[in-house]
Amino acid sequence: MSEPGYGLVLRFKVTLDDHTDLGAWTKCEGLTVEYDVQEVKEGGQNDYIHRLPGRAKYQNLKLTRPIDKDTGKVAAWLASVASDPKRSTAEIELLDSGGTKVTSWKFAGVYPAKWTGPTLDTGTNQVALEILELVHNGGGQLEHAVLRVEGGPQAPADGGAPVGELRFMYNPAEISTSKAANWNRPPARGARSSGKPEYHGAGPQGVQMEIWFDAWDDPEADITTSVKSLLNWTKPTKASMDRHVPQPPILRFEWGASRIFQDLRCFLKSVSAKYVLFRPDGSPIRASCTISLEEVPEDTPAQNPTSGSRESRRSVVLDDGDSLAGIAYREYGDPNLWRGIAAFNEIDDPLRVTAGTRVLVPSVVEARQLSGRDA
Repeated sequence: MSEPGYGLVLRFKVTLDDHTDLGAWTKCEGLTVEYDVQEVKEGGQNDYIHRLPGRAKYQNLKLTRPIDKDTGKVAAWLASVASDPKRSTAEIELLDSGGTKVTSWKFAGVYPAKWTGPTLDTGTNQVALEILELVHNGGGQLEHAVLRVEGGPQAPADGGAPVGELRFMYNPAEISTSKAANWNRPPARGARSSGKPEYHGAGPQGVQMEIWFDAWDDPEADITTSVKSLLNWTKPTKASMDRHVPQPPILRFEWGASRIFQDLRCFLKSVSAKYVLFRPDGSPIRASCTISLEEVPEDTPAQNPTSGSRESRRSVVLDDGDSLAGIAYREYGDPNLWRGIAAFNEIDDPLRVTAGTRVLVPSVVEARQLSGRDA
């Protein structure tokens, strides 16, 4: 049995999903991959600019042939995609002079981008051509990110089905994260320079990203379910409301083998959704969501109830605009329990408590007792 010879550029065939034959073509363009290059200028290095590799970009596959009996196959495929949108896989096989495959290229996420028919003109005798352009995503598989609720699905306080996780259809292209510390510089009268900074605790870490949802090729899918899950995660859980301590669901962000946020417990601080594509009946099929996550500290181990130690209590540092009533609302869901916090910390005038002050947080039972609301 002879080995395949050299591939001939005039002999190739195109197949979709391993069985849909689009017939013979006389020309194929777009077997090209190009990589973005990011330039980084380094201080002190004046001889060259660093050029870092970026994302791959694939050109459209452009198929050309004379109009023939196989044209009907393309028309049938285009009609099927219009009525039942679906991405396909495609394979282009390069053949030798004997019709034996020499090599092939496989492409994922294929759908038609453009079909061009012939220009009909009685003044010419040129061959009538058709041109089909295909969009594709190259090949390979991705690990997709997921937001997962710690402790399993939890229902929102105002009703709705509990949701335990949300898998991303498309991974975020960029992720921003930030964290700041709280420092104060007490003024010093007559000093020649500013006062020394005093550390008053760290602020929470924040994470921002944009995610996309798409149901173009799935008529049964409903992207509003994913968007509603995000919106519901900004609300207190029903279980926390039942305990009279409103708390959001605690989330964890996971993405394959990535460890950048493996220890981050967070809550969903804000969601901004934009619907950008709709079906003829008005139902949305594509949306982008910009979300902001904020760090939640690990729970402090419970105190031995017999110890009575004030030092073992959890504490918070007041930021600008904070008040004891605001802390009481965050901790207990009841701003009127500020009196319990004030009494526990021996604060006579809550209006004179300044930003940067650290206060101890009593239990809700102690706060109620000290406030005179629960004997």
